[in-house]
Amino acid sequence: MKFKVGDRVRFLNEKGGGVVSRILSSSMVNVAIEDGFEIPTRSSELIRMDDIRDEYSQLKSSEKPTTAEEPVLPFENKITPLVRFPSRNQYPPGVYLAFIPEDQKWLMTGPIDVEIINSTDYEVLVSFFLKNESGYSGIDYDVIPSGTRLQMATIQREEIEKWCHGVVQLLFHRDQDTRVLMPVSCTFRIKPMKFYKDVHYQSSSLLQEKAFIYRIHELKGSSDVPAATVQEKFDLPQYDEKKAEPVRPHTLIDQHRIAPRIAEVDLHISSLVDDYSGLKNHEILPIQTRYFSSCLESALEHHYYRVYFIHGIGNGTLKNALLDVLEEYGGLDFHEAPFEQYGAGAIEVNIPENR
Repeated sequence: MKFKVGDRVRFLNEKGGGVVSRILSSSMVNVAIEDGFEIPTRSSELIRMDDIRDEYSQLKSSEKPTTAEEPVLPFENKITPLVRFPSRNQYPPGVYLAFIPEDQKWLMTGPIDVEIINSTDYEVLVSFFLKNESGYSGIDYDVIPSGTRLQMATIQREEIEKWCHGVVQLLFHRDQDTRVLMPVSCTFRIKPMKFYKDVHYQSSSLLQEKAFIYRIHELKGSSDVPAATVQEKFDLPQYDEKKAEPVRPHTLIDQHRIAPRIAEVDLHISSLVDDYSGLKNHEILPIQTRYFSSCLESALEHHYYRVYFIHGIGNGTLKNALLDVLEEYGGLDFHEAPFEQYGAGAIEVNIPENR
C-alpha cells in the first residue's frame, strides 16, 4: 500500500498509530506518534484510517441496505429497556447522556449513537438543545419511561464538534407521588478530543456497550417544589440549574478496567493531560510515573490481579522508570506484555492473591 505524508495510520501488529511524516523508500515510512517520536515502519504493517472508515461503511451498507423511501423509526423503536450489569461500575439512579460507538472493537471510528438514559423510577420529559452560532437549536423532545434509554440520533465523526455543547431540560412525573420534583436545566460542554481517547469509553452497569457517559442529573440531588403562597410564588426558583459532568468510576484503577480485576493503563501523555503542548520532555516523565504509581497502588488496594501498562515505543526512558519503580515492590511478577497484542510497548504486572 502506498502512503503519502500526512496520512493518519494505525499499526497492524501493535496498539496505536500516528501520522506519516516522511517517505523513506517504496516500502518504508516514518510514523510520527503522539509522544513526538518518529518510528520507521514497513508499509505492509500499516493501514490508513480512511481505509478503515471506508471498509466499515461498506460493511454496514451490506448488512443493512437502505433506500430513500426507508421510513423513520417510530417512537416505540427509539425506546429500549435498560439491562442492568451488577458486576460493572455502578451508577446511581439518574439521567445520563451517553455517546456509544456502534463499532465496539474500533472505538475511535464509525458512527456514534447519542442516547439519553433514564435509570430513575420516574417518567422523564426531556428537551435537548445544541448550541450554535445564533443561539440554540432544538434537537429532540420525548417522554422517556422509567428504566429505559432513548436513542436521539446517530452521528458521524465529523459531526462530533456540533454535539459537544448544549442544554438538557428535564421534567419528572410519577403517579400518586408524595414528592413533586423541581424541573432541571443542565448545560453540558465536552472537549471534542475526548472522543478520540480509548480511556473515556467505559463499561457501566447501565449499558452492554462501552460508552462515553455524562451525568445530567442524579436523582438523590433532586429538590422538591417548595410550598408557596400566591404572593410568594414568583420569588421562588423556577428550576434546578446544573452542569453536566463525566461519570467516573469510584476508584482510579476502575477507570481502566477491561475485565474483572484486570486493567489496562495507557501512559501516553495525551491520555493523561488534555493539553500538553506547553510541556517539555523533562516535565512529562514525572506526570507519567506518578500516574503509574497511583494506578499500581489502586490496583493493589482493590485486589486486581493483572494490569497492563502501555508505555509506547520511544527511547526507553519511561519503560526504565517503570521498571525501577516495580523493582521496589516485593512479590510482583512483571514482564513484557504479549507482543501480539501490544507489540513492544507495554509491561504486564501480575499481583499475587496474598499481596
